[in-house]
Amino acid sequence: MKKRLSLFLLISLLLISTIGLQAQETGGTLRYGLSTDPSSLDPHSHSGVAAQTIRQCVYNGLVTYYKNTEIIPELATSWENPESNIWIFNLRKDVEFHDGSEFNAEDVRYSFERILDPKTGATLESELAGIEKIEILDEYRIKFELSEPNAAFLSTMGLSEAAIVSKEFMESGGDLDNNMMGTGPFVFSERDPGVKIVVEKNDNFFKSDLPYLNKIEFIPYSDENTRITALKSAEIDIASYIPWEQMSVIEQDTDLKLHSGPGPFMYLMYNVSVEPLDNPKVRRAIGYAIDRQAIIDAAFFGRGEPLYGPPVPENAWFYHDGLADYFEYSPEKAKAMLAEAGYPDGFEISITGTSTYGMLTRTTQVIQENLKQIGIDCEIELFDWATTVDKWHGGNYNMISFGTVADPLDPNFYSKFFATGNSHYSEPTGYSDPKVDELLEKGKTTLDKNKRNQIYKELEEILLETSPWVYLTWREQGEATRSYVKGYEHLPSALAFMSSITLREVWLDK
Repeated sequence: MKKRLSLFLLISLLLISTIGLQAQETGGTLRYGLSTDPSSLDPHSHSGVAAQTIRQCVYNGLVTYYKNTEIIPELATSWENPESNIWIFNLRKDVEFHDGSEFNAEDVRYSFERILDPKTGATLESELAGIEKIEILDEYRIKFELSEPNAAFLSTMGLSEAAIVSKEFMESGGDLDNNMMGTGPFVFSERDPGVKIVVEKNDNFFKSDLPYLNKIEFIPYSDENTRITALKSAEIDIASYIPWEQMSVIEQDTDLKLHSGPGPFMYLMYNVSVEPLDNPKVRRAIGYAIDRQAIIDAAFFGRGEPLYGPPVPENAWFYHDGLADYFEYSPEKAKAMLAEAGYPDGFEISITGTSTYGMLTRTTQVIQENLKQIGIDCEIELFDWATTVDKWHGGNYNMISFGTVADPLDPNFYSKFFATGNSHYSEPTGYSDPKVDELLEKGKTTLDKNKRNQIYKELEEILLETSPWVYLTWREQGEATRSYVKGYEHLPSALAFMSSITLREVWLDK
């Protein structure tokens, strides 16, 4: 009897294993509904989550974050940190770019020199500015010499904007805005602007068992209701940016699955070079005037939490409880502070928004109504996403509402947002503070975690006092799939926007 039972269990396990393998080997095409058509495909410059979703299928970095929020190898097999300012990466051999050219240390050096070039406008330019020398030790070993220790160096290297591009492709005239040449699980195939972007399976991917899919078609839907209708009718298999009013509906639909979690935060960015926003008291007054719960209710249908202090989750080692309630909803305090700033009767100003994302439109509408209550006449200017991004990068706005994540999982993320001269964030806002720069540098180069914690607390106090941004809310973020889509995962917390890295493990059970 025991032998029969053992044989039965063995056969059952083999059948289950075989069924799983067959399901993963079926290939097929995944139709992915994007929230917008990417304005740029350049992997070194963040231009929105839609572009990032596609880029993570095509490119690799030396290392990456993955499901457990730890750093794992990608194009590097291992790394060494023999001195506090020296990092050596051992690279994978026999890796090819999608055009068949061989990946080696020359591509790594070229990629980071491009990131450090101010002309590129790379997102990580400030965070990696301490790279003093990049030395090729041999074809598959490369050394980064930093001008000083950087406690956040490895975590920064794990971000998608630290992707490796092909030196040969670029030197032959490659255009990264409109084309992609990486080493990732999928190969850029075609682009029909406004209609679709197609990537196909990379048969030579260095992880030989991946990807499972043969093809992904990324289809932009600027209208979120149209995107959800396409998902419900099975015109697409997965949809990004699920409207918050639809989340509970999807959770109750057995043909669909919601993949969501907390992580991103909403904020109001000021152009501090224009009057009266050049006055910190005016910026703080607006911070007190905003009803954050009203934003959560109007824009996110209750799926979020008010954010009255720095954008740091409570479970982070650098969370400072004493700063979490810096702001409050107090129109009275806002009016008093406006009067102190010399504007007892308020003023007129505009706020830039986008019609592409309903959450951002509704957020600006709540802000407009809140500011009206303290005497500020605020005109909303709505544009499509690409135009909104152009206005942001060009500094052609007064106030603008966005959402982002505090990545990497290290307080050095503040460098990306507020370091003087950062072409992606601080330069378009006109914000510069010598003390902030000093603390950012000190926090980055100090290796003792307890000392860093105190440094970043002082930094946050200054950022709240000067308020170049006003933090608004945490929000739930989610994607949804048809029930037959297997293997997709929404990554936790600050890694939410990197979830498309799991597309390499997606398969279709149909």
